[in-house]
Amino acid sequence: MLEDHIGNDDVEFIDDVAYAKSVVAEEVFSSGYTILNADNTFTTEMLSRLYSKPALFSVNPVQNEILRSHISKDGLAVTIENNMVRVYYRSQSFDLLPIQDVPLFFGGKALFMSDAVLAVVAALIAGGVHPDKIRKYLTAFQPDFQHLPGRMNFYEKNAYSLLIDYAHNKPSFLALNTFLKHFNNNKIGVFDAPGDRSDEDLVELGVVAAGMFNEIVLYEGIDNRGRLTGEISTLIIKGLLSKQFSEDKITVLQTHNDALNYISGCLHSGNFIVLLTAVSDVAYNYFSKKHII
Repeated sequence: MLEDHIGNDDVEFIDDVAYAKSVVAEEVFSSGYTILNADNTFTTEMLSRLYSKPALFSVNPVQNEILRSHISKDGLAVTIENNMVRVYYRSQSFDLLPIQDVPLFFGGKALFMSDAVLAVVAALIAGGVHPDKIRKYLTAFQPDFQHLPGRMNFYEKNAYSLLIDYAHNKPSFLALNTFLKHFNNNKIGVFDAPGDRSDEDLVELGVVAAGMFNEIVLYEGIDNRGRLTGEISTLIIKGLLSKQFSEDKITVLQTHNDALNYISGCLHSGNFIVLLTAVSDVAYNYFSKKHII
């Protein structure tokens, strides 16, 4: 539950977002399960309004009193403890598998993927899938274009590295940076931003990006959503410059295709190019045809 869409469609407060999303949770039948993030206070507030059985997940189980209470009542819960994915169900608990065995975690470099992984495990356990099958699914599921298009698609070559993702707001940028910090390469961020975000949000995106990349390439045309050409880039640059990001390390391009062509010229030794795009299929096809990935 994030503040990403505040200001859109008459949504003025994060409580409005929580209320709108709670409608889905309240519609689940009593025979079913609703999967909720126990680390988010807005989702745990939905518990009293559910007709269904709750299944909770958490990456901070020791500090989470709501989760501990839920487990004490034999509720279904999935956590990460001691670098293991752990399941609590019907007065029993067991370690499902080490996080190192889950490709989506990139050997522990991308633990921000925990919410998605734990929610899936909770849903499969609730659906009666045997733990052995869940282990098989989690270890086989790769963050590549075939399995997870446009989400942490990482290609590491001898001379360069390329990541295709769709981080497009402050929380996702901050999460992505926890992964990027594990690499000492020259990081080149190539991205745009949705035009329906507030001016303040776009400036803040630049502030965050300044601490992530050595070079930044901005493009437009995919997600302008009513903004004038150049308006999004101008606001992001304002945020970059406020953090003393070097102006000569900023490149502004007109289109997504211009960005793809620019990347083709950056495939040098030591470069780590991070392309953030809403049209990952276009990028994947372009890079595949040129044998870049």
